[in-house]
Amino acid sequence: YGVAHPKLLDALRAMEDLIDNPMSRAALARAVSLSVRQLERLFAGHLRTTIGDLYLKIRLDRARTLVHETALPLLEVAIACGFANG
Repeated sequence: YGVAHPKLLDALRAMEDLIDNPMSRAALARAVSLSVRQLERLFAGHLRTTIGDLYLKIRLDRARTLVHETALPLLEVAIACGFANG
């Protein structure tokens, strides 16, 4: 991601680690000991995006990888990436 801020890196790591069960913005902020607003500012300032938009991109990228590199049915790919349905 090209960032060095430790709290932001912790948030990104948590997002990637919990891709099958996405955290709310509040839970993510608590996990890195920040307020939601502080975390939103870090995302905007360092990554030029929102928490929700980046979380969706991470999940879609993982789904794309699973579709291309595995034989999993689409429903299983969707569930593995935290989506409620295919």
